[in-house]
Amino acid sequence: MAWSVSPPTAELPACRLTFTGAISSPDMTHAFEQTARVCLEHDVWRVLTDASAMTASHTVIDIYTMVTTIADLGVQDTFREALIAPNEATARENVRFWEDAAVNRGLACKVFATEAEAVFWLLA
Repeated sequence: MAWSVSPPTAELPACRLTFTGAISSPDMTHAFEQTARVCLEHDVWRVLTDASAMTASHTVIDIYTMVTTIADLGVQDTFREALIAPNEATARENVRFWEDAAVNRGLACKVFATEAEAVFWLLA
């Protein structure tokens, strides 16, 4: 599996989604379904997404579809996602597109270079 999701902890009161390697369309869909499940179970809509080791293999249409699905959940008032930018250039462009698409749909989403910056913003 090229991704994992962890529930909130005392140290990080947010769900943590980690991507590594190539993420296919089905991988991305499954990852976000499971992340939504964990968020619902814990009633926490803050997500730290570590995409630093991700490489791109999904499409812009995949990204647009997932952002629309999240926005359709009606969580704009409570959802907040901080993403740690990938090192790989194409994946980094895709994450920036994710950020733009999410913000355009009223979701609080921001991309950061480091985990420390991401966590600071996420928990502010």
